[in-house]
Amino acid sequence: MNGIFTAENRWWGCMAVLGLVLCCVLASCRQSSGVPDGASGRALLDAVKAGDNRKAALLLTEGAYTEVRDERGDTPFLYAVRTGNIPVVRVMLTHEIDREARSGSGKGALELALDSGNEAMVHCLIKGGSLRTKLAVTTIRCCSRPCSSGKWTL
Repeated sequence: MNGIFTAENRWWGCMAVLGLVLCCVLASCRQSSGVPDGASGRALLDAVKAGDNRKAALLLTEGAYTEVRDERGDTPFLYAVRTGNIPVVRVMLTHEIDREARSGSGKGALELALDSGNEAMVHCLIKGGSLRTKLAVTTIRCCSRPCSSGKWTL
C-alpha cells in the first residue's frame, strides 16, 4: 500500500490534473471576443472581402469562426485564395482553419489557386502546409506547368 502513495506518483497525479485543467481553459478561451461564431465569422468574411488585412488578422487572433460560407460556398480562407490575397492566406495558415475545405463548386484551395494561374499563391499554400501529403507537393513541383491558356495543369 505504501508503494501507491510515493512522491513520484503524487507528482504525476498533479501533472495529470493540471493538464486537464489547462485543456479545459484553452477550450473555453477559443472564442475570446465574446461574439457568437456566426457573427465573428461574418465579420471575418467581410474583412477578407473588403481587403482589410489588419482587421482580418485581428479577428483571427481573437478566435473568429473561420467556417462561415458566402453565397458561392467559400470560407474566408477559400475566398482569400480565390482572390489572390496572399497576406491573409499566410495569416490564416498560422491559425486553426480547415485547410481541406471545399468551395461550393467542390474545389479546394490548391485547385482554386491553380485555376487562377497564381503561382505565388500555389507556392504560399505549399509552403504553408495546406496540402495533405508529400506526394501532392512532389507532384505539383515536378508536373505543374502553365499551359497555353495560362491555366495550371497537373
